[in-house]
Amino acid sequence: MIVDLLSYAPDYEDVIFNGEKDDIRLLRSRGFQFDFERNGFAIARFVGCPAELEIDDGTGGRVLAAVEVRWHPNGHPIQVTELAPAPGRVLAIPGSPCGEVWVRVLFDRDGSHGPTKGDQVCAGSRPDGMVRFEIPAPGTRLRCSAGAPPR
Repeated sequence: MIVDLLSYAPDYEDVIFNGEKDDIRLLRSRGFQFDFERNGFAIARFVGCPAELEIDDGTGGRVLAAVEVRWHPNGHPIQVTELAPAPGRVLAIPGSPCGEVWVRVLFDRDGSHGPTKGDQVCAGSRPDGMVRFEIPAPGTRLRCSAGAPPR
């Protein structure tokens, strides 16, 4: 639940947090910088680890790609976009946290704007199409290559 609440932080200038000491470590690990911190109380701002997502549809960029980025697989999307067909597509993810991030890319082969037979998701995705990435530092480039069909 804390990670879901923290995922709204990029939309705000500061976060006032009151929790356990372990929660403070979580904030720090996800990319928050502290202006004040004592005994589980903190005033912090989200800096995160801006990253990029390289998208390879296996056709040289001839397929529409619908992208969702989340802080955890069941949370709200922090970024939703459709990328028109083009070679060498790279998507900036400015609000990404440090550490774990979840991505779903639908390679929409028929242009229907929804999952249909023949479409694909990133290689290594779970059955819901989500794939987990780790962002260790700002400037990390993640890579999604077309893999299995969505289920």
